[in-house]
Amino acid sequence: MMLAYKAKNGPVPSYLKALITPHTAPRFLGSTRTARLVPPSLRVKEAKREQFKVPCPAAVSTYNQHMGSVDFLDLLIALYRTNIRSKKWYHRLVFHLIDMAE
Repeated sequence: MMLAYKAKNGPVPSYLKALITPHTAPRFLGSTRTARLVPPSLRVKEAKREQFKVPCPAAVSTYNQHMGSVDFLDLLIALYRTNIRSKKWYHRLVFHLIDMAE
């Protein structure tokens, strides 16, 4: 609606922006590994370029710390996969475990 108004009439008035807010669905997070501690996370407001702290669950900060190593492992498996074909599922499982260990 705002894009149609803007295309037809120019800039969108502030009262119209206040009526139409982008809706983001709530996201639920469950973790059995981390406690309910909420360390602050540093964010930046784009408009004013000022930094402020937002509470962030410990599970999210732990995931963000170790996310790079999982992506690196996936990259190595994609590059150096064992090229042995088999129709038996347990052979493929063993070859995948060997690829992960290398």
